Amino acid sequence: MKNNRAYSQDLRSRKPRTAKDIYNPSRQVSEDVQNLTTLSFKMDADLKLRMKLVATSKHMKMAEAGQQAIRKWVEENEEKKE
Repeated sequence: MKNNRAYSQDLRSRKPRTAKDIYNPSRQVSEDVQNLTTLSFKMDADLKLRMKLVATSKHMKMAEAGQQAIRKWVEENEEKKE
């Protein structure tokens, strides 16, 4: 959430009372951040380490590497509409 400017940055100093204290939809958010969602799953520790090493060697973030891998898997496995 640190890159998403729609969320309030000053919540450490006080406890939010409503959702409006956390989220402000009128703030401008860049398009690349706007369309992202969080994905959470468990992964083999050795595979994660290998992924991190390869991503780092290619000057990539793990999120980028994960997106590329998932996108490739989906493209290879989704049913083709004819």
